Amino acid sequence: MIKNVLATQSLLDIWNSDTGNEDRSGNIQFPERIKLQEKLQDLLKTRLEYRQGDELFEEYHSNFKWEVHYMLNVHWEVDHPEDPGRQQYQGIWEKFEFPLEELRMYLYGDKEPPDYRSYMSEMDEIGEGVPTGSCRLYSSVEVSNLRPKWWDNLHSF
Repeated sequence: MIKNVLATQSLLDIWNSDTGNEDRSGNIQFPERIKLQEKLQDLLKTRLEYRQGDELFEEYHSNFKWEVHYMLNVHWEVDHPEDPGRQQYQGIWEKFEFPLEELRMYLYGDKEPPDYRSYMSEMDEIGEGVPTGSCRLYSSVEVSNLRPKWWDNLHSF
């Protein structure tokens, strides 16, 4: 819905028109605001991977504040310690938070990924394990607390 509406309605209009719906637990949910936050996450991930912006991002930047966490998701493949060649795990995942520019260094190969043994406590249970050399990197962006810029002034007292 957001993509179609954006041609005629500003992001702030979408935010302001979402009056919320009460869920079964009695909590108020704001579905359009959630969609706005998800769209911003997608835009930030695109900017991270392709180093480009667009008009929609500029509208977010002009009208909203938010918190953002840039994450590096690392997937290591590790062989069984007693039988190399037999994979112990499909892979081991770990998530790291980095500043934007450092994350880009990992994604573009300017910096080596973290070594799995430094982070994996479960490796103690099966021994050291043997890394297969296969390590894949994925980025993710987590946006929270999306709010109009005027919101902080309204709630600052």
